[in-house]
Amino acid sequence: MEKKIRDIMHRGIVTCEVNTPAEKALEMMVEYDVPAITVIDEMTEVCGVISEKEIIEYYPNRLEGKKAEDIMKKFTLVVHGNELVAYAVNVMIAKRIDHLVIVQGGNAGNRPIGVLSMRNIVDEMYYKS
Repeated sequence: MEKKIRDIMHRGIVTCEVNTPAEKALEMMVEYDVPAITVIDEMTEVCGVISEKEIIEYYPNRLEGKKAEDIMKKFTLVVHGNELVAYAVNVMIAKRIDHLVIVQGGNAGNRPIGVLSMRNIVDEMYYKS
């Protein structure tokens, strides 16, 4: 039986709000040692992601005066923890992305509950064999 995303994803997530200064988002990425931060709106729903890719576009030090919403990649893809891992793999390959923000869905809307990274999938492949 194939596993669901919720079975192998990293639970918990580092978030910032849309009006968070971009420099603070960078500080959080370094402090929590994460490759990306999920940007949430006032309803705590996912609206974007700031990854290392977005940060390095502003090298060197051009984040001053910018907010998270200015540099984030707008979030349009919703992936639920009940989906199969194979579905997530197909999405990641097709969209050329390294990680997916997993949302609760249902009555909870698009509130983030975890992240599925390529690393989670690689680990699953290794430990499954």
